Amino acid sequence: MGGFSAIAVIAAGFRLIGRHPGVVLAWGLAYVAVALAPLIAIFWGELPTLIGLYFKIMESLMAGVPPPVNDPELVRAQGLLVAFELTQIGLNLLAVALVGCAVYRAVLEPERKAFAYLRVGLQELWVIVSMLALGLLLFVVLVASSTLAGLVGQAVGTGSWTGGLVLFLASCGAVALVIWMGLRLSLAGPMSFAERRFRLIEAWPLTYGQGWRLFAVALCLVSIILFIQMILAILGQALGLNVPIGGVDGLRAFLADPAANLARVGPSLVGLLLMQVLTSALSFTIWAAPFAEVYRELKDARPAPAKPV
Repeated sequence: MGGFSAIAVIAAGFRLIGRHPGVVLAWGLAYVAVALAPLIAIFWGELPTLIGLYFKIMESLMAGVPPPVNDPELVRAQGLLVAFELTQIGLNLLAVALVGCAVYRAVLEPERKAFAYLRVGLQELWVIVSMLALGLLLFVVLVASSTLAGLVGQAVGTGSWTGGLVLFLASCGAVALVIWMGLRLSLAGPMSFAERRFRLIEAWPLTYGQGWRLFAVALCLVSIILFIQMILAILGQALGLNVPIGGVDGLRAFLADPAANLARVGPSLVGLLLMQVLTSALSFTIWAAPFAEVYRELKDARPAPAKPV
């Protein structure tokens, strides 16, 4: 059974950043452009309606009364909010697949470096399909295991400390099951990209015996990304990159003369956008490159199929 070097895999993203810093920044720009720009363009005209929904909900909460659910404007605004969230999810999925495939391409197909490794094609399509299938499968497993954990807790009796402990342990087991399955199937994206077809269950035998090592790699990568994001957030605060609007009253004052106020907060918005580009670029590279490297090493270590006699 082959394996992979955890230290070399964790460093894969940093090696990529060192070799192609400009390309990595292009990935951050691509993510922000795909995930954010169309969202603003589509819903810019409806922004006052969405802000009005925010005002009504906040005023109702501060008054201690529920929002008027039969208000036609509120109903329309809620519909817009649902459309906004669904559009945001779809664009984010597209941006993640686009940039993720670019990172995979830089690791697995380094000779295809044109356009900063960015493409729109069948490889991106299969990665999107595999991501959706994996997310749906893990969601179903989480719901089923959580339901089972609740039934076990009720059977024991949640009123006692024993029942509460059993429910807690069963819930932890449900989360652990989802994490384990996610790690065992974590190479579905790189595999779908490399083989140019839908791959999900096929990733399971490839990661056989690698569960704990994959868990250590994922835990280390998450810690690194959170640390980098924290450092960038502190740096942004030190540079004064914030939008000082100040709650509901401040938002009302801002909307009273948006042109004049936008000039006041414009530099901070530009700085925040650039910080988001940098954060996205580093996070995607540090996370995606190691899994592409794991797939490459495990695939190379897998014995070739025997030829028929």
